[in-house]
Order: sequence, then structure tokens, then C-alpha cells
Amino acid sequence: MNQAESGEEQAPLAGAVRALRAWGVGGLAAELLEGSGPLGLLGAQALYFAAPVVEPFGSGPSLLAWAELLEDPQAVQDLANRLRGQAADRKGAA
Repeated sequence: MNQAESGEEQAPLAGAVRALRAWGVGGLAAELLEGSGPLGLLGAQALYFAAPVVEPFGSGPSLLAWAELLEDPQAVQDLANRLRGQAADRKGAA
């Protein structure tokens, strides 16, 4: 995946992160993401299934971005860190 594709996929996710943190539920969302375990894969499959149905309404690409994220455990962890307000590249920093 090239840098431009990565930026396009992160745009819907960044908006969701900002909204969840603004509402004060970023930590809760992070815990739910991390605690979902293998259910995240099932959620990704459900999003892949729903994407063609909602695509005429403009949400298809956003759902696909979320589905791809849920399939990658490291991406889920990075998103959880962003929801908590931690930089994704700071591993174990004090």
C-alpha cells in the first residue's frame, strides 16, 4: 500500500477518533476494540457484506476502511492507542 492510499483510508478513521475523543468515550471505545478479539474479524466480514448495500449513499469506502482496519490486529492496537490519546508509534514510552 502506498502513502496516498494510507492517507485516504485514515481520513474516515481520523474523524471517528476525533468525535469519540470529543464525546469523552475514546477510552471506552479503545477497551471495546481491544477486548473484541476475534469478533473484530466477524465485524470486518459484516462490513464487507454491507459496503455494496450502502455504497450508493456514499458510505461504502468508509466501511471498507473500517473493515480493513478490523482485520489487522496491529491496526486495531494503533487505533486503540489513538483513541486513548497516545501516539501510535510510541511503544512503551514512559
